[in-house]
Amino acid sequence: MVNNERLSLIIFVGILVVLFTFACKKDEQDDGWSYCTDCNAENWAGTYTGTCSVYDAINNLNYSDQQVTIVVAQTGNDVLSVQVTVPVIFTISVSGPVQSSYSLSLSSNEKSFLGTLYKKETQLKLTGSAKTFYDKAGKIELLKSVNFETFK
Repeated sequence: MVNNERLSLIIFVGILVVLFTFACKKDEQDDGWSYCTDCNAENWAGTYTGTCSVYDAINNLNYSDQQVTIVVAQTGNDVLSVQVTVPVIFTISVSGPVQSSYSLSLSSNEKSFLGTLYKKETQLKLTGSAKTFYDKAGKIELLKSVNFETFK
């Protein structure tokens, strides 16, 4: 019963995040980057590197300017696998279908990934967040959160 409630909560939070993202979207950023509205799973696939900030909720610690690598692999038609790695601090792998050309929201019981893909000429930028959760007496609690900006 707890697993069904936890899954329902994660799905509900994921839907809220996606709705919030679409409600607040801008067509173009000031720095020349725009949503990659014509991208598909093939465009998403690749290795992205950049920097991130990490919040460790258990120890109430913040780590800024950390190196992050995100590997996106196409595992099927419009299905992606995403691995986020911040050395020594954070690693997750999650997979699922592409819902939009420029926005990707993937989650499971204990982790989530929300990314937005931007394009400027031939360059791609992936920004977003990745999170891990744990069960504390039947309640889902944040373990770690990573906010990233990466480039392919």
